[in-house]
Amino acid sequence: MAIFKIKPIDSIISTTIVPFSSDNVGPDTLIVDPSAFLFANSPTNAGAVLGNLGAWTVTINGSVTGATGIDLASGNAATSTITVGLDGSVLGTNGNGIAAHSAVKIINNGEIFGSSQAILLDDGIVANTITNTATGVLSGQGSTAILDFGGTSNDTVTNSGIIVGNVDVAGGNNSVTNSSSIFGNLLGGARNDTFINSGQVSSAVDLGDRHEFIQQFRHGR
Repeated sequence: MAIFKIKPIDSIISTTIVPFSSDNVGPDTLIVDPSAFLFANSPTNAGAVLGNLGAWTVTINGSVTGATGIDLASGNAATSTITVGLDGSVLGTNGNGIAAHSAVKIINNGEIFGSSQAILLDDGIVANTITNTATGVLSGQGSTAILDFGGTSNDTVTNSGIIVGNVDVAGGNNSVTNSSSIFGNLLGGARNDTFINSGQVSSAVDLGDRHEFIQQFRHGR
């Protein structure tokens, strides 16, 4: 169990190594302070790699940038929490902003961007939670902002900010609540999906074989 705190003076930029890659048995904490950064200037290296020996509690008030911004390793039996602050950013310049290969809770008050997806979920049959607050922006340059790649996890997505790109929660029993703007499609899978909407979805809504619409539904504006 350890607390890793990145202050501005500790900031790292590298073309050859992963700026942060660590793990200890049990829960660990990573804090990136305002004006501090972890920057992998590389087409392959992540900005931060989080190991699988226990739950991570991550707070980003500065910036983490890499081919993938943050890579949460597979095989972690615990649920990790990643919070991006109001002035924080996690940027994936050649992949995903956050790639979660284990169960995760993500709270975004700032910016998460990926040249592929902002958030990739590839973690098997687990429960994930993504909250994009009123100040949060999730954007995927590759047309999808949130992608459940494995297709089997149960995902809860709450958006009161801006999502640019598709939200694809795939299979599993999923819940999406939107009170602001999703500029893309909302896609579900073959199991039970719930969509509660008081905002806008600019494109198609297709929740698969079984779904339930609750509250107001708008298709664009």
